[in-house]
Amino acid sequence: MFRKKSRDEQVKEAFDKIKEELTEHLDSINANTNEIQSNYEFICRLDEKIDKLAERMEEIHILLSSSRPLLDYNLDPLTDQEKKIVLLLYASTKPCTYKLLAAKLKLSEHLIRTYLTTLITKGVPIIKKYAGSEVYLSLDPDFKRLQATENILQVNEDISREIN
Repeated sequence: MFRKKSRDEQVKEAFDKIKEELTEHLDSINANTNEIQSNYEFICRLDEKIDKLAERMEEIHILLSSSRPLLDYNLDPLTDQEKKIVLLLYASTKPCTYKLLAAKLKLSEHLIRTYLTTLITKGVPIIKKYAGSEVYLSLDPDFKRLQATENILQVNEDISREIN
């Protein structure tokens, strides 16, 4: 026969059931805590990588925004006459013609053409633009900036005075 459970047994069973449910909840909480901890560690590693990327991007930004152009002009040494021609092109606000350079330096146009060919061969970035039969000459703007900051042609004051 079935015996009726006493109140104490019923209470004990109820508490056992509650204890079992609480144990399941505790296990679930522990599992979630482990998952949260794993996610936190993963986020920390990602943050480190993002910080490294940010540092590298900052370095690239500094490199790109620096005043020095990323150009390397390997120039052969220039004669004083070649420096005078480059200095005239450098000082000019608009493109020059062979005729203008020849007049300022008191040389023939043919000699100016020869010097300009030599300058281009030596690595000076001279820009030639054609309008009809006239040739207009100027210096590359990046080269002009580099010359202004670093005097890569090593033009001295004596040469500057001679063309003025």
